[in-house]
Amino acid sequence: MKTTLGSFFSKKILLSFLLTAGVLLQAEDFDSFIGLQVGSTNLQYEESNSQSGGSYGIRLGFIKDTGRVYLTGETASIDDADLNSITVNFDAITPRAYKFNDSFSIRGFVGVHGGYVEIKPDNLVKDDGAVGGGQAGILLDFPANITLEIGYKASWPAIDYANETVKNYQNAYLAFDFVF
Repeated sequence: MKTTLGSFFSKKILLSFLLTAGVLLQAEDFDSFIGLQVGSTNLQYEESNSQSGGSYGIRLGFIKDTGRVYLTGETASIDDADLNSITVNFDAITPRAYKFNDSFSIRGFVGVHGGYVEIKPDNLVKDDGAVGGGQAGILLDFPANITLEIGYKASWPAIDYANETVKNYQNAYLAFDFVF
């Protein structure tokens, strides 16, 4: 049943992203972007138990000066488990107040995300479910439509890990996006 539920959530998330993106593209002049991210993820379960590991992901979305909407697929290898997620992200972006010249600027962002997550512990049954949370960070805009992002993402999933409820997981990451 969980696999069916996970597949249901994945399809609904993708459909929501496509509908939202379609509406936004009709209403505003957005640019598209695609990117890669790498980082470190910390999974916390129980009161004081946690595990950490590296993560990587791909991002695809739409951006304008004041905001963005994008889909992120991410995988984290946490000690003896793999954590996979797909989320729809909505961010508000600050104006380019820190402009160093015509081609380089720094902006901040804050946003929310929601989606689907699964955890696959070694030698145990996987669990999956909904996830939601928030993110914040800075965007460094470079010439040639390249953006470097430094961010922090906190997520609260509805899953168990080794028969214990997962409280949250956090991800500090660096992303490289190409805007077109």
